[in-house]
Amino acid sequence: MTRLFFLILLAVFVKSDPRILPLSMFSSSLSSSINGVEGGAKLYLASSDDNSVLKNIIITTEATSLTLDKLNDFNDDGSPKSLLIAGDLRVDTSNNDTVMASMTGNLYVTSKAQADDPNFSVFVIKDQHTISTNAMKSTVVILNTWLGDVSADLDKPLRTSYVTGINQSPNTNLYFQWGIPPTDWYEYTNNTFFRNPISLINGTSPSNITYTKVFFDNVEPLQIGLDYWYFMVMGPVNMQISKNYVSNDNYNTTAVDTTGLIVNDFLYQDHVVNFMPDLTRTGVSGVFFSHSALLGTFGVYLMGEKGSVSYFGNFLYPNTVSTYTEEQATQLIVNSTSHRPGTFYCQYFSFAGNVWPTTTPLTTELPTTTPTTVAATTTTIGTSTKGAGFVNKLEFIILMILGVWFS
Repeated sequence: MTRLFFLILLAVFVKSDPRILPLSMFSSSLSSSINGVEGGAKLYLASSDDNSVLKNIIITTEATSLTLDKLNDFNDDGSPKSLLIAGDLRVDTSNNDTVMASMTGNLYVTSKAQADDPNFSVFVIKDQHTISTNAMKSTVVILNTWLGDVSADLDKPLRTSYVTGINQSPNTNLYFQWGIPPTDWYEYTNNTFFRNPISLINGTSPSNITYTKVFFDNVEPLQIGLDYWYFMVMGPVNMQISKNYVSNDNYNTTAVDTTGLIVNDFLYQDHVVNFMPDLTRTGVSGVFFSHSALLGTFGVYLMGEKGSVSYFGNFLYPNTVSTYTEEQATQLIVNSTSHRPGTFYCQYFSFAGNVWPTTTPLTTELPTTTPTTVAATTTTIGTSTKGAGFVNKLEFIILMILGVWFS
């Protein structure tokens, strides 16, 4: 009786993390049951595959079955079609394995809590979309689709979002995050790769540290070459996101006070950002840099009129660093000796004017080993494309208990 109670408790308590399921993982030779999905969760499709092959893939949940071409569409309000999962999920296909292996689409499964949250939304990027949220706390998942066309640009991504026209107030906190929101997505924030406003630290010891927020009216167009990502926002915001690739290998910023982004998740060639500083005024510039383990020698060089700040070397472990200096930037160079270095995110910024009320020299968030080289922090970042939820650890512990219980 005790064991039965424990198993009932386990079934009620354990929830699965949301997940991405590439269509190319499924085979015609067997029926694929997707374990661990929650009843009440939602299923979405992000695909550029032709409906003639999507209609040969059948999704079944309890007594409901439908072909994937039915999900490859939008509702009247522009939101993507979705399927409410009844409790189990199965995928069958009559396409041969060669066809399935060439498919580019992804299935996305939410959690039940996310499906029930009126301020949690999903967008599949197939054209240009205007995305607006008005709640005080919202989460928006972006699912990119295959670009398809061939380009001579070496680091053109396989999928991308081109983000323009971000409109928010200085009181609205906006965070772009990699992966998909995990079960505990409101608590998990260790995957931010872009933020506005930014937060800067001034001071040299805990007794005199102050934090200053800097909001940017001007945000450069953001080329986000990821399969999927999401943003969380505290307040109203609207922006345009399109399925469009615009090369930013050699980019000129559009304002003195500005922030932008360089993202890589596949092939890479060196990037240069040219700023337009107002050299009649003082200012501040810097970068937020997060990365996986990187191949080759990698360098981030932020240059101003009087000097430069650099972060370079062989980065064998995931890490996140930030650095800024009391000078406007003139140029940023991000280079690598490898054309496939790994995944990284580099948010840059530069603005004119003083933001600190004292003349205390501005320090970075990190210790430095030389006046021009920023040392890496010991804090690591998650590299999972799904986020790092508490539930996975819990499931592992419970399975260990079960193994001992029934042994």
